Amino acid sequence: MKIHELTQKLQKVVEHFQEELTTIRTGRATASLVENVKVEAYPGSFLGIQELASITVPDPSSIFISPWDKSTISAIDKALRQVPGASFNPVTDKDNLKLPIPPLSEERRLDLVKLVKTKLEESRVSIRNIRQTEMKSLDEMEENGVISKEDKFREREEVEKVIKEYNEKLEDLSSKKESDLLKV
Repeated sequence: MKIHELTQKLQKVVEHFQEELTTIRTGRATASLVENVKVEAYPGSFLGIQELASITVPDPSSIFISPWDKSTISAIDKALRQVPGASFNPVTDKDNLKLPIPPLSEERRLDLVKLVKTKLEESRVSIRNIRQTEMKSLDEMEENGVISKEDKFREREEVEKVIKEYNEKLEDLSSKKESDLLKV
């Protein structure tokens, strides 16, 4: 495998980790908390809220959802109430939804930090698996005479360097999210 292919795989792991982190709320309202919530707006079709409505954040403690098709309000309300672990309680008027975001308790903040650490470890395992696959590939290439022993060691060092760089990116993202969670 070329280093370019390796970095693409590792970048996908980092991007997935970033997406996972955006779903973890930090006590401040952001559109990313709700934009990917799936809603059965029409029979048999599940769409994300961002596909059904405009989402605005007028202040740090609320999200305002304005559906383009007003008949989807009840479906969006139902979907928001069913988001696991979020305990959303939307307030509906005739044309819009207001979603108050209550402040996080200290206990909930610590639970969310644990969740961040769990997601970090899952991403590290993915990177570890990519590394193992790459190392096996280099060993096989040497055994089959495709590359010399010196080239194999040079490639291994390059792989280790790239893996370390991406692990550090994961650590940075994790520590930023943890500090956001622990801010009161």
